[in-house]
Amino acid sequence: MQRINVGLLATTIAVVFISGTAQSVIQTDVVSVDGGEAAEAERIALNHLRATVLNDTAAFTGMRTAEPDEIELRVDSTARSEGVTHVYVQQQVDGVDLIDGTANVAVTDDGEVAYAPAQLIPSSLVSEAPSAALPLTVNAIDAVELALEAAAVEPTQPLRIVEAPTGSDQRQKVSDGGVNARPFDVALIYTEVDGELRLGWNVELEVAGVAHGRTVVAIDDSSVLRTDHYRVSHGPDAYDNLREFNDRNDRSVAGGAAPLETPASKRTATADTSTSWNTRLSTRLSTRLTTDDGSSYSVFPIPVEAPSFGSQQVVSQPADALASPYGWHDTDGVAGAESTMTEGNNVISVLDLNANDSADANSQPDGGLTLQFNSMFDGSSSPLNGENPNAAVTQAFYTSNWAHDFFYAYGVDENAGNFQVNNYGRGGSEDDPVIVDSLDGYELAEGPYTRNNAFFTTPPDGYPGRMDLTVFTLTNPQRSSSFDNGVIIHEYAHGWSVRLTGGRNNVNCLSNAEQMGEGWSDFAALMATTRVTDTGDERRGIGSWVLGQPTAGGGVREFPYSSDGSADPRTYASVATEDSVHGIGSVWASMLWDLNWALISEHGFDPDLLHGNGGNNITMQLVSDGLKLQPCSPGFVDGRDAILEADQIAHAGAHECLIWAVFANRGLGWFADQGSSDNSRDGVASFQLAPQCSPMEPLWAHGNLANAERLGSPR
Repeated sequence: MQRINVGLLATTIAVVFISGTAQSVIQTDVVSVDGGEAAEAERIALNHLRATVLNDTAAFTGMRTAEPDEIELRVDSTARSEGVTHVYVQQQVDGVDLIDGTANVAVTDDGEVAYAPAQLIPSSLVSEAPSAALPLTVNAIDAVELALEAAAVEPTQPLRIVEAPTGSDQRQKVSDGGVNARPFDVALIYTEVDGELRLGWNVELEVAGVAHGRTVVAIDDSSVLRTDHYRVSHGPDAYDNLREFNDRNDRSVAGGAAPLETPASKRTATADTSTSWNTRLSTRLSTRLTTDDGSSYSVFPIPVEAPSFGSQQVVSQPADALASPYGWHDTDGVAGAESTMTEGNNVISVLDLNANDSADANSQPDGGLTLQFNSMFDGSSSPLNGENPNAAVTQAFYTSNWAHDFFYAYGVDENAGNFQVNNYGRGGSEDDPVIVDSLDGYELAEGPYTRNNAFFTTPPDGYPGRMDLTVFTLTNPQRSSSFDNGVIIHEYAHGWSVRLTGGRNNVNCLSNAEQMGEGWSDFAALMATTRVTDTGDERRGIGSWVLGQPTAGGGVREFPYSSDGSADPRTYASVATEDSVHGIGSVWASMLWDLNWALISEHGFDPDLLHGNGGNNITMQLVSDGLKLQPCSPGFVDGRDAILEADQIAHAGAHECLIWAVFANRGLGWFADQGSSDNSRDGVASFQLAPQCSPMEPLWAHGNLANAERLGSPR
């Protein structure tokens, strides 16, 4: 990003150049913002949006009003990255929220607006919206009944108002009807339907095994205007044709893939196929502090990906002192565990054999007063035999807590909407740990949602997340996905990408066609299970163990992840040929994986995955900050630009040309055009570097991205 400061008294004008054209004109008062003064950042953000040049369609999609005062906005939430406050703003009509009318404004600590993507609804629609003050034909109880009817659920108890309406949106609570996990949250909301704004009741549903999301019911004709599901489903398209995958990957591991010829028109000026990554290993000793609670767990410890990658070991006191200051079994913020079972502030880990979203009886191991969880895994026995159920629950508890602490290190804290019972006074909403169900649905008939699958549910901040881990049936004995750390990190990462994109209360920002949610999850799984002996050109799969593949197996994706283009030929052009969110996401993960190894080549690898300073740590931080910066409903170009901006904010653009080279190499270069992010087939690939980075020192050519020097034996 280039900032052009001109002497206009107390005003700074900054023109942001991302893809060859000015993306926005930023005008803001120069005000010093202390890192903790969120209120000042919010004021700057709102003033900026109301004063923004309104015909700047590149950065402010939909703003079409001549009067800035007509833009009704409220601050929804704020989050922090180093040196910047992220302010998430919600568009309103008559004090009622407007679905899909959102903006993020990144305000630096010196009061400068660094980045401000927005998607606001045009004033032409707003001016025709029905008034929220008019009498309502459908009341809140009617709306809950209609939402349950749409979900084919019959309440078993009478519905009644348990908290009276407040505010312009008449927010209230309706009793759970004997079917919901908690009283129904109901409020008025506007949504766009067929080119017009409709007013409806937003009903939050959390019915075990049936519905977890929101349903909007029209206040005038009782119709269901929209339904948004909070559960990310990985079946059947995620794990279909698994035997075909196994056969193909077995052949690939045995014989290797032939290098792909890259058309001359797609080769960039960055090519030198003989260039080595020259990967370096950081020898800096870890200074990470852990919480002294006496706990220990017999598990496959991170970075061991699964039982085929290493052995079960006893891990002592693994809780990170910053993210989990009272350990993993605390809930009250006072020294001493509240539970000796597999539950605490971040995670509740249980068995749920009948998939009813309720813990089975005796489904948690008890570590006793000393918190010793020592159940042993027997890979030669079925998932239900011997100590395997307790071992599965323990492993899922350990890995999910580790994921909480891992993402916390990269900015997924309380204000960003992390998952915790008690936020220890650090902000955000509480009472939302991740509930992890192991052997989910194992007592039920085999099907796409009871076997060979895994799921994650991400509701708004303040509502618990849920992870469902099933058993995979392609091996004998069958394998519980609770022992595959890559699968668990992948699932947990959906909470990371969903709550950081658009803010912690807006969990519908990754529902568009070109969104990359599965890619962020695959990437996080790869990052968490990287070992000091790994190199970029190795073949990494997701879920190789649960599929019964060797460690070099390709897992559940069409290609394994590798910075060697002959093994992983995916480019941005591949997106248009993908029919599933997993295929689309895998293209994005390939790009992020390349970025990781490019930054490792410059800064080395640090085995301290949470608090290190290697290239892997830098990559993880840039990607996490990019999630906070990018707009709602992002496409690939949006995601790339957010990472570039994250580097500008955190590193003054020190890695700008390296980032451009990585993305250009996989077709997301200077002239790449994502078209509509609601259409995954209209993107245009470009292998051209940014002008400011060409000519530059060659890095690699697509088709042979890395010839990394190994630091040890292969995986």
